[in-house]
Amino acid sequence: MNNLKTAVLEFNDLSLNSLYEILRLRSEIFVVEQECAYLDIDGQDQKALHLLIRDSDENLSAYTRILHDDQQKLHIGRVLVRKADRNKGVGKFLMEKTMEVCKERYPEEPIILNAQLYLEQFYKTLGFETQSKPYPWDGILHVDMIYRY
Repeated sequence: MNNLKTAVLEFNDLSLNSLYEILRLRSEIFVVEQECAYLDIDGQDQKALHLLIRDSDENLSAYTRILHDDQQKLHIGRVLVRKADRNKGVGKFLMEKTMEVCKERYPEEPIILNAQLYLEQFYKTLGFETQSKPYPWDGILHVDMIYRY
């Protein structure tokens, strides 16, 4: 993971090219690959922190969005790893970095995420606990999960 570069940016600090890359990769994975027609641009990006992982060629390799809402809830969402970088430890690296940022900025807040069911065991290896039974969300089974420090 030494060749990966991490950046944590607020919306207004994203370059136009970075924003385009994020939206394109989210669409490529969540809409096309997972065949899920939904409105990805949901009005939450402007309030979020964006964690970007770039490879040695500066290509966007992985991404998460961190939201802290008005009810003092901390959410990780839009977790993705580019297809070419899967099964190489990039996802674990991404989540560890994201969880570090959450702990630094919001040390008292548990982390909430809505995990796709097939990734439940992966998140459990990171310390997340399942909080719900599986439920469909945009045609894909999910479970609510939480991480407490």
